[in-house]
Amino acid sequence: MNRKTKIILFSSLAVTLILATFFLKGKGPKGPKQAYKEVETSVRDLKVIIQATGSVEPMNKVRVMPPVAGRMEKVLVEAKNRGYTETYAPVSFKNNHNQGEVISVKITSASADGLVAEIIPT
Repeated sequence: MNRKTKIILFSSLAVTLILATFFLKGKGPKGPKQAYKEVETSVRDLKVIIQATGSVEPMNKVRVMPPVAGRMEKVLVEAKNRGYTETYAPVSFKNNHNQGEVISVKITSASADGLVAEIIPT
């Protein structure tokens, strides 16, 4: 670079820095300064009051029922002696039925494989 180019480069850099300083200095807070008041601290109770109106509706509903003996269920037969309740709980029973048939059963007990039921004659 020749001498003329260096002078132009440095002078433009200096002008840029001066303008940036001028504009940034002028962008400070323009409102009145905040006055702070000192207060003595103490231990006391806080009152918090919340008022609200409206209704609460669940996002989903769940039927909570323990698998106890004596409960009546409708079962969709999947295999000859196995099926599923409306809540997709596996059920086994003694008598064979046709696949795809919906039958009424009475839950007699629960096991690790699911519920055990006896068929209610219709």
